[in-house]
Amino acid sequence: MKYSPSLLLLFLVGALFSCQTHPYQNQYGDLNQPVESITETYYPVSIDRYGEVSIKEDQPFSGLKTSYNKQGWVDELTYLGPDGEVDASFYRQYDSQGRVSQEHFLSLVDSTLWVSQLQQMMGDQLLYKEYEESKPHEEVFVTLRYQNDSITRWIDNTLSVLEVRNEYLLPLEKLTYAENGERYSRETYTYEGKLLLKFEYEGPSEKDSYTYRYQYLKFDERGNWTERLKYFNKRPERITRRSIVYRNTSSSKPTKAPQ
Repeated sequence: MKYSPSLLLLFLVGALFSCQTHPYQNQYGDLNQPVESITETYYPVSIDRYGEVSIKEDQPFSGLKTSYNKQGWVDELTYLGPDGEVDASFYRQYDSQGRVSQEHFLSLVDSTLWVSQLQQMMGDQLLYKEYEESKPHEEVFVTLRYQNDSITRWIDNTLSVLEVRNEYLLPLEKLTYAENGERYSRETYTYEGKLLLKFEYEGPSEKDSYTYRYQYLKFDERGNWTERLKYFNKRPERITRRSIVYRNTSSSKPTKAPQ
């Protein structure tokens, strides 16, 4: 499994938000209660000749553990392989206002460490230096600019990403641009509340485009989903099972699962 700087950069874009009308960070993703961690395990599915979907429980092919700090912001991601071994780790630190001050992304596959450090803040504009630890002199300077419900990402004064978010700080649309300024891809997200129902990707050509749809199969007693089926272009592709560790707090009250 090979990682690149673009993977780390996407994490940063996906996390920050304007401090004028919203906090910088989304709290707990699509959950509504304080949690310590969420562990997702991904399983392939098969379809019989009658169209019935079954999970291949003995063949999990990857997983992801997301840990949260007391403010509800992601502070660690652990990427797991088929046998539960750690393939990569991601760590994040914040300042007192919830702005990301530093990130580390370590690939254990090739022992590569990527670093992102906050260099300068100018109102709703943040400047980061990003580099591979073994090549600190090959750094890239990235600027994030916030305006209302949108985030733009600039590399050397060239627009790279434009992302628009909803009231939950979840992405609604993301546009990426090539170095020549032309649009490269478009992503759109459709929700019911906080639940993602559909993800559409439009690539540089029609053959690169695809759609994911999501069906929620199980919820826990607090109303958060624990099993989800993903369709790739209308064909069942995988099931995600989710284990949630809630943070003990008197303000956390169970809610009924959606009907």
